[in-house]
Amino acid sequence: MVLENLTPGNLILYIVGVLGLVAIIGLVVREVRGSDLCMGVLPWLIRIPTLLLTINVLLLAYYFLAPDYTYIYVWEFSSRDLPFLYKISGVWAGQAGTYLLWTWFAFIVVLWVGERYRLVSGFIRKVQIVSLIIATYFVLLTIVDSPFELIYAAEPSLPRTFVPLDGSGMNQLLVNPWMVVHPPVVFIAYALAGVLFASAIVYLITRDDEWTGFVDQWARFCWLFLTLGIALGGVWAYLVLGWGGFWSWDPVETSSLIPWLTLTGFLHALSMHKSDRNKSRVAAPVLAALTFVLVVYAAMVTRSGLFNSVHAFGEAPTGTFLLVLLVASLGILSVLGLKRYLELPAHTPSHNFVNRSNIFYITVVIFVVLAFISFWGITFPVVLNLLRGVEVSITSDPKFFFNALGYPVTLVLLLVLGFCLQYQREEREKQTKILAMFALGTVIAAFFRTPDFYVLDHANPFFRAESQLYRFIGSISLVSLFPPLIYSLIGVARFSQRIKRTRKTQAKLAITGTTLIHLAVGLILIGAITSTVFTTTHQVSIPLHARGEVVEIGDGYGIKLKEIEMGRLDETQDYPGTRIATIYENPAEYDGRTVTVSGRITETISVETHMIPITYAQIDDNTGKLWITLEEVQIPEGTTITASGMLFSNFTSNATGKTFDLLIFTDTKSIEGIEETSDAGSYQQAHLEVYKDGLRIGDGSAEYVTGKGGSATYPLVDRNLVHPFAGDVYVIFQGLGGSRVPLTLRVIPTVNLLWIGVIIFSAGIIIQIVRK
Repeated sequence: MVLENLTPGNLILYIVGVLGLVAIIGLVVREVRGSDLCMGVLPWLIRIPTLLLTINVLLLAYYFLAPDYTYIYVWEFSSRDLPFLYKISGVWAGQAGTYLLWTWFAFIVVLWVGERYRLVSGFIRKVQIVSLIIATYFVLLTIVDSPFELIYAAEPSLPRTFVPLDGSGMNQLLVNPWMVVHPPVVFIAYALAGVLFASAIVYLITRDDEWTGFVDQWARFCWLFLTLGIALGGVWAYLVLGWGGFWSWDPVETSSLIPWLTLTGFLHALSMHKSDRNKSRVAAPVLAALTFVLVVYAAMVTRSGLFNSVHAFGEAPTGTFLLVLLVASLGILSVLGLKRYLELPAHTPSHNFVNRSNIFYITVVIFVVLAFISFWGITFPVVLNLLRGVEVSITSDPKFFFNALGYPVTLVLLLVLGFCLQYQREEREKQTKILAMFALGTVIAAFFRTPDFYVLDHANPFFRAESQLYRFIGSISLVSLFPPLIYSLIGVARFSQRIKRTRKTQAKLAITGTTLIHLAVGLILIGAITSTVFTTTHQVSIPLHARGEVVEIGDGYGIKLKEIEMGRLDETQDYPGTRIATIYENPAEYDGRTVTVSGRITETISVETHMIPITYAQIDDNTGKLWITLEEVQIPEGTTITASGMLFSNFTSNATGKTFDLLIFTDTKSIEGIEETSDAGSYQQAHLEVYKDGLRIGDGSAEYVTGKGGSATYPLVDRNLVHPFAGDVYVIFQGLGGSRVPLTLRVIPTVNLLWIGVIIFSAGIIIQIVRK
């Protein structure tokens, strides 16, 4: 980085990096020499960098709000027409900003640990060392890909006096309220995963039992934010991308699921370890640390440029640094995990295979298997591409791989879930027989022949091209979902009865949280699978002259086009001066008088009269349009100006041969506020009603928006939360096609059970956190 690019933001990053290194050295010296001389200073070596990073985030937000387009990151992800809220979210709209956000959260977590535990414990100090190494490493990543880089450093040929008048604009898909909350939630989870890694590594080295009590709460916080991050991403895709789905097994989506699966497995392993310290002594810390490793892997998927994803940033200069972090963290974990595993005493097998410990072990294995399926599905094609130089897919349709291999494992998981929640030692034989009965029912149900209710879509043209294995699994009837699902819900119901039998508040909260989480699993699976399989789709193109009529589209469905509304996105902008609409309401009052108007130039006509260049410009202030004259001034279309001059009505211009109903004569001195602005974009909004067998089942608006950053589709979503099984009426509108309105109607049943399940799942986690 050249010296001229040493901006205030970059200088702060360097200072934070140095202070982080000093803090690490101070903690290491304390642990090696046992000296307390620097203990009074060490907390400040964490507080000050956290404060400086907070200032840096606020500074970047200020650059977006100002705006200051001399910073290339601000120029890339903002524009003058961008609303205030999305200028704030522009801070994390790009790769460099997300590194800053991740680093900031990482230091906040380190500060939180330090302030809560006061560094009095050797275990906590060691955790802080590892956590600070991770956080400081992300400072390095942020310096390498800094949001505080000037445009002059990126383009040395630019003169230092050049300042862009406007920014490039944010991708229209990101101009959405979910952009404000989704990335911060995800990176809070990623920062918390760093603490899990640090504490697990320290435990593998020291075997300090303080780890068990320490890691539990941090893991649940991380689990909550990972869950919310995945769910918010699904909601965002469902409401904005306009394809009627919430999950597509996209590499970036899938990579975010993998650490969630390993963390869920870890929490089950930790539960065993807390009941008996001799159990899961290696599995629990390895899964905790592996969660962070997979978080780094998810970051690589998004930033390496190797994975084909609509969510990926593309190749970045930090790719090598992420690879180094990934290899180093995985290497350290592998060495320590293998060492501790070899040190385990010989295992004495239990007389009864069916016991609570083995049930939990099986649960952990299932989550690891699901994580591996997800990992392999997105990784294998990239590995083969790197080794052989050919682009391949894991199957003809990537969804086939994940659905085919994940579905049978999910059935086993549901059976184990139901058995675990109902397990009691004195009822072991009875419960085992009931489990076997439901398992047999699942196998029998798998061979039910039903129309279009299978694991894989038989109507998909790729289905016949698949191998026999995929076609066999793909032909399993989804009726097989219901025996294990019913069994698991019975288990949830029986487990919830413990709430009445328990007197202690903390125990009641623990049982309530566990009940809600496992109930939510059933709701999420019902909502996700049945909404995907039973969605009905109809396409129609309604002519504009059929406005107000119900157009039948088949299967008893009909759509009424009530109105088409079109306009500019900046129509709500207020301009100084007299409103043009007010002038047109009573032009005689203003005729022959000096009038001031403001607005955006939408059209120009340039002529020369007696060797003097004159420009006729049309101004639009969103209430009307009015022409003005500009002598010896050339102003491009799209510019916003304020002009004052004498108003004339019905003026005929000999130079243009045009008669202007109203025209303002101005001179150069009366032109103010010349400012080149970008095209804020336009919108098309279709106001619709949807009918089924003559009854209205949905109404609302579907919108198609275009702007500097591309286009976005906002479908009509009319949901029935009172009867969640009824599902959503979902209409996609992607712009007018000539004189017709092309629409796609999807009726998506039970999808609201998915969202309700996510809310209940999150509530269960929160209850478990609060009880501590």
